Amino acid sequence: MTKKNDIVVRKAFIRLAAPGESDIIDSFDVDLNVTNIISKSYSDLFANKRWSIQFTCRDTADSIIYQADTFVLIPAENTASVNMSVAPIYFQLRLTCADIPDSVSQLTVWWNDLILLDTLFSKGTIDSVSVSNDYLSPGLGALKVTASGTLWGKDSILYETDTAFTIQPGVSAAIDLILKKTILYRLTGLCFSPYLNGQNPDNQDVVSEQQLRERMVKIAPFTTWIRTFGSTLGMEKAGKIAHELGLKIAMGAWIGDDDQTNQREIDSLKKAALNGEVDIAVIGNEMISRGDISESALINYISQFKTAAQGIPVTTVDIYTEIRTRPTLIDACDLIMVNIYPFWESKSVDCAVSDVYQAYQTVVAVAGEKTIWLSETGWPDAGDPRGDAIPSPENAQYFFLNFVSMAREEGIPYFYFETYDEEWKANSEVEPDVGPHWGLWYNDLTLKPGLRRVFDNMIMSDNWSGTGVIDGPGTPEIYFTEVPPYGDGTGLVKGAISHVIPVDNAVAIYIKVGGGWWTKPYFNNPITLINNCGRFQNRTVTGGSDQNATNISVFLIPKTYTPPQVGGASSLPQELFDSAVVWKDTLRV
Repeated sequence: MTKKNDIVVRKAFIRLAAPGESDIIDSFDVDLNVTNIISKSYSDLFANKRWSIQFTCRDTADSIIYQADTFVLIPAENTASVNMSVAPIYFQLRLTCADIPDSVSQLTVWWNDLILLDTLFSKGTIDSVSVSNDYLSPGLGALKVTASGTLWGKDSILYETDTAFTIQPGVSAAIDLILKKTILYRLTGLCFSPYLNGQNPDNQDVVSEQQLRERMVKIAPFTTWIRTFGSTLGMEKAGKIAHELGLKIAMGAWIGDDDQTNQREIDSLKKAALNGEVDIAVIGNEMISRGDISESALINYISQFKTAAQGIPVTTVDIYTEIRTRPTLIDACDLIMVNIYPFWESKSVDCAVSDVYQAYQTVVAVAGEKTIWLSETGWPDAGDPRGDAIPSPENAQYFFLNFVSMAREEGIPYFYFETYDEEWKANSEVEPDVGPHWGLWYNDLTLKPGLRRVFDNMIMSDNWSGTGVIDGPGTPEIYFTEVPPYGDGTGLVKGAISHVIPVDNAVAIYIKVGGGWWTKPYFNNPITLINNCGRFQNRTVTGGSDQNATNISVFLIPKTYTPPQVGGASSLPQELFDSAVVWKDTLRV
């Protein structure tokens, strides 16, 4: 154990003031020993008065780490001397450990990174770590607690404290430290909207620089990039603040159906770019799919920006189905950004990330060598369902973890939507129910429950690429998840597979109606594909009296196998049963 004589105090100084007065008369540095002798003449300042000394120690970062809690009164003479003895230091550490995972194997208490005080382990409160000045001097700085262990196969410092505290001499004090979590994974990017409850950008509300900074500071440790949507009404300062906080920014110009407003946005974005405050320029968001402007008008804005701010990558944003059909727009951009929302496509959350991955690949197929950012995706935690897409806290938590796991594994750059809940969207005609509920943080800056595990570096295994075994090793299965009732004219049957690889397999569907079996949906289309998360669906009613089918059978087959065409036979061919991996039949009455 290191003794106190091995510890060097960085700096100390004396402050002189008249008793009861706050003004400092003088201050000067002194060498700090166990006993300090100060001799100085102040006859011109304190004739016939008493005076006081306050004794303070500072560290190399100029932080106060020890301060006497009383003034020492001294007679006012031409020369005054005072002896100050540093009192013994006693304190008790009371450490409260919150939410420590089972993988943590060790808690250690350090004094200023130099002295290991104790090694502990507890999931509750740790008491009675008592240390006296046999080991410590008041000239040292911070107490630090670290929790280490193995997390996801890696030795890691999982948590640590990082704040100093002031030790008062000669007292026994209980010091409460709550062990806080270190952020082990930072998102690639976040869509950033800074509006407070009661503010509405549609009403031209201006965001102050202070508000921008406060709300950006909160999320800065959690992400590398932010993306903004406008360059006026206060948002023109976002790039400056982002860079001061060590963030990169994809700064947007909001483009609508008013040419003058659009030009102000473009001009403001150009100014920020020329000031070095823009890393990627984003001209517009979903304005083509909204029908606000034409593709040619958008390309003109992109060209205008490129001419004014050469060297800054520039792009636009729209939904993936819109971007992938516009090669001229793709050519005009330096990189591609697409929004993909399985929620708005009424997809179930358990397959949503697979749908994101497959949609992204359709853009990869047409983008050439250009980098493709997934500029928006997310899941609301409240609101009305959209088909199979159910907003809930649990689904939002699942989608967030599943999506980030996919993006990390596949190397997809992204901006997750979004930072904070936006109350103003409750007045939106498009999304009044779910609009206010997409944030990772509540509007009061509180991180929502269940989301921390992403920042704790948790990841999910591949359930999106279709190359992994669905549900892991086991006996292959195929089953129905939805069967249309007898007489239903839609005839949409849904199902899923387990313990097989989706991309290696397909499904053949047959119905029995009027005593005969028929290939579905058509003879020239006898195969139903399985999506990457192991789900399939297809129509069984394509003509005649198909809605009155008494049986529906599904066969899981190798993708290389061509199933037989059956048109009215009394039974299905034996080769189908022999070639199938597994099959399932349902009876409708």
